[in-house]
Amino acid sequence: MNLTELLQNDLPLFTPDQTIGELHDFFEEYELTHIGICDTAGLFLGLLSAADIRDRNREMAVSEAEELLRFEAVLLDQHFSGLLQFLSQSQSNVIPVVSEENQLLGYVRLTVLLDKMKAMPVFDYENDTLLLSRANEDFSLSEVVQIAVSSQAKISGAFIVEQNEKSTVVALQLQTQKKQALLDEMRRYGYDIVETSIKDMYWEDLKLNSEYLNRYLNV
Repeated sequence: MNLTELLQNDLPLFTPDQTIGELHDFFEEYELTHIGICDTAGLFLGLLSAADIRDRNREMAVSEAEELLRFEAVLLDQHFSGLLQFLSQSQSNVIPVVSEENQLLGYVRLTVLLDKMKAMPVFDYENDTLLLSRANEDFSLSEVVQIAVSSQAKISGAFIVEQNEKSTVVALQLQTQKKQALLDEMRRYGYDIVETSIKDMYWEDLKLNSEYLNRYLNV
C-alpha cells in the first residue's frame, strides 16, 4: 500500500506558542483524539492527546504542557502493518506522517484507513475465516499456508492474531470448495480449530456418534 494515497494535509499546524484553548476548539470541531505539535519550521515535536489537556486552562500555552507530548509518528515508507501497530499502541484515530528529517508531511485518519481496508481482498465478504492454534515449537506459518494451498484453497490473508509463551493463533481468510477436507487436513497436521465460519462436520459426526453410543448403552 502506498502511504501517499492515504496522506492528508488539510489539518492546521499547531506550535508550542499557541494556547490550549485553540486546541480545545480544534478537537471539538474535528472530533480527533490527537494532534501533532510542530515548531515554526514544521518539524514534528510530538503528539498531543485531547484527553490529556481536557482540564487544562484555556489560556495556557502549549509549551507549558510539553511533558504531555509523545513522539509517535510513522515514516512515509511505513508498511501497512506498521500503521495498525501505531493505532493499537497510541489509541489515536489519526497518524502523523513525517519525513526522515522529521518534517511533518500530513496525517492518515483512521476513517480513511478503514475505507482502504474494506477494498482489500482479505476483507472480501465471500471469504471464509479460519482460526488455528498450535504450540509455538510446532507452529509454522509456511506449513499452514502449504496445507491450505494443497487443499486447493485461495488465500487472501494470514495474520498472527495471538501469541503467548505456549501457543500461537493464526487467522486465515480464504476461499475453497473443499472446506471439510481443509479442516480435516489441518487437524491431521496437529492444528486445533479455534473458530471457523465453515460448517465443521467433525463436530456433527462426533455428536451423532455420541448419540448413537448413548442409545446403545440405554438398550
